[in-house]
Amino acid sequence: MNHAYKLSHKDLEQRCGVVMFGIDLELHRGCFEDAVSLATDPVQGSQWTGIYACSRAEAFVRAGLDEAADAIAWAEERVGEDRYAAATLLRARALQSGDEPLLRESKSRFE
Repeated sequence: MNHAYKLSHKDLEQRCGVVMFGIDLELHRGCFEDAVSLATDPVQGSQWTGIYACSRAEAFVRAGLDEAADAIAWAEERVGEDRYAAATLLRARALQSGDEPLLRESKSRFE
C-alpha cells in the first residue's frame, strides 16, 4: 500500500480511491483502529467521495469512536446513487444501532 500512497499523493482522485481501498482492506482484516487512522480526513470532490465517506463511517463505528454518528451523517450527505456505498452505509448504521434486521438488509444489498 505504501507504493500506492506515494504514487497517488498529488492527485485527489487517485488518493481518495487508494485511501478508500486501504480503509476497506483494514476493515476486512479486522484492524479497525488502522482503518480509522487512514480515514482521519474527510475527502471531498472525488468520484470516490461517496464510498470513501461510507467506509470511513463504518471504520468509526467498528472502532467504537464517539464521532461515529457524525461520520455517518457526513456520509449520508455524500452517498448519492452509489449502491455499494449505500449498502456500506446501511451496514454501518446497523452495526452502530445493533439492528439485526437492518444488518440483514444491508447484506442483501451486496448480493
